[in-house]
Amino acid sequence: MRSSLPSLLLLSLAGCDFMASPTELPLVGTFSVHGTLRSNTCSYAAFPAENLFQREAILRGIGDSAAKFQWVGMSGIVPGSATAGGTYQFQTNANVSTNVVDPLTGQPTCGLIRHTQVSVVVRPAPSSLDGGVDAGADAGGTDAGDGDAGNAGVSEYTLTGVYTEDIYASPGSDCSPLLAANGGQFAALPCTVTYDVTGTAPR
Repeated sequence: MRSSLPSLLLLSLAGCDFMASPTELPLVGTFSVHGTLRSNTCSYAAFPAENLFQREAILRGIGDSAAKFQWVGMSGIVPGSATAGGTYQFQTNANVSTNVVDPLTGQPTCGLIRHTQVSVVVRPAPSSLDGGVDAGADAGGTDAGDGDAGNAGVSEYTLTGVYTEDIYASPGSDCSPLLAANGGQFAALPCTVTYDVTGTAPR
């Protein structure tokens, strides 16, 4: 039976409710992000992850602080954290419906959870000294990072890291009909789609 999983590159993060607005954090930049598929243990039929993708993403947050990641053109914002060394960690969960139902009652018996993680390092480490911080943003309490003094002439940021999607059954669900061994499309549950990502943004 086929689930209603969306394509990896069409993440809507529907239903995710974040209290803070992205404009509350300093802007690092808009990155041109390139992804290369490392593995897909779900199977392409269940999760049609492309071998390569290119998208723009907005990154906010500097120093030891909160941070936010957002694909350009998408409303969903993935919350996370930043360090003064330029390491960023983001994660969020989203419920995914399926068409697996009890044949007697017609009630749904399988719900999936999609756990999104983005772990990247930005160089030079963004700081309040960079010109890319939003005008008027409160940079108080931020750290200068570990690369600004020796990178005054660097014109762009570089980003490297890993982007993953973990798919697993919600507690109490019976998702066995989704497995290929039972006529479904998933090679395994839980399963993971992993991309290596790189990117650049003007500094």
